[in-house]
Amino acid sequence: MKITGLITEYNPFHNGHKYHIEKAREVTGADFVIAVMSGNFVQRGSCAVTDKYTRAAMALSEGVSLVLELPACFATGSAEFFARGAVRMLRQTGVTDSICFGCEQASLPLFHEISAVLADEPEIYRRVLKSALSQGQSYPSARQQALSACLPALDIDSFLQSPNNILGLEYIRALNQEPGTVVPFPIQRIGSGYHDKTVTGTYSSATAIRREIHGKQISSSALEQLPPQAAAILKQQLADRGSLEIDRFSPLLKYALLSESAASLCRYQDMTEALANRIMNRLNDFISISSFISLLKTRELTYSRISRALLHVMLKLTDEDLSRALLPKNSCLRILGFRKDAGALLKELKQNCTVPVITKPADAFRILNSSALTAFEQDIRAAHVYETIMTDTYHIPFRHEYTRTPVII
Repeated sequence: MKITGLITEYNPFHNGHKYHIEKAREVTGADFVIAVMSGNFVQRGSCAVTDKYTRAAMALSEGVSLVLELPACFATGSAEFFARGAVRMLRQTGVTDSICFGCEQASLPLFHEISAVLADEPEIYRRVLKSALSQGQSYPSARQQALSACLPALDIDSFLQSPNNILGLEYIRALNQEPGTVVPFPIQRIGSGYHDKTVTGTYSSATAIRREIHGKQISSSALEQLPPQAAAILKQQLADRGSLEIDRFSPLLKYALLSESAASLCRYQDMTEALANRIMNRLNDFISISSFISLLKTRELTYSRISRALLHVMLKLTDEDLSRALLPKNSCLRILGFRKDAGALLKELKQNCTVPVITKPADAFRILNSSALTAFEQDIRAAHVYETIMTDTYHIPFRHEYTRTPVII
């Protein structure tokens, strides 16, 4: 039995994701596909357009065998921690043979060459990085210069323009940090670029599709960018409950910031002293999350970094929480959904998984140790924050996370 793993957000699931699944099965010969998927909040420091159960159902309907939830501290973290958390989960299944990731330049030797520099940090890399940072450049820009200095024959600038390539590097680094037999397979992305904002052709970006979703409506052109079964699930979800965008959470974040000081803000993930001071100095100008991020942005502080830091404040995710989650003894695998025809996979998972498997959230109290339960409850809180805004926006009943069961298709 061959099993491949995908690291995903499916925000929302679209034709490009369907292609990724099909290509992953083709290049690996996989019998089953496991997707490690972000929950209700995502890596760019925002909320998902629709909830994790809907997105899991969309993925299962289009060929994924099993969906596991990536804990919030990893799902909303930098590329490094997003990758470390997801790769570790696939290792912990005890059944994953390979990992397939989409990228703009599907050359595994190239990924290995660049990741080796990041792992070793030769003297020239450290010197150029330090110099660029001292000149006030952002860390991504400084790292790009340092890599270019180490690998002058490569077009590093072009390579690092793609978030998918950056994540791919972190997947390779995460795989190299621990011994194992999980094999990486880069898959060439097709269609629109990651940042493209216009719905066009057959393979539009998730960014473009999200721009066509407003409240309970999605444009017909955007809906055509989704495979049929996934499209039907999303359309029904929007009709029944609706979608969310990050500014809906503005009152919650404003309240959270009013409860903090510059010093206390520094305990949250992705926060720096400079950003904390800037937040406190401009707090009176807070109108909405998106406008506040734009107000805080500087040459040194990227939009994504600020977005993640503010999200971590709202969700109360600290550096200490991340350190706790990184300890293997505090790990578990949360099943969001599975296909009925994946019985053989579930049997293998139960026999080989190296950490507790949570099917129903309420079982966590019985299965997890106290420290692991503390980490797990962060995901429960994040789900409840999302559900609170959903119910407040659309005046629908609140669904408590401890009553939820996996999606089965």
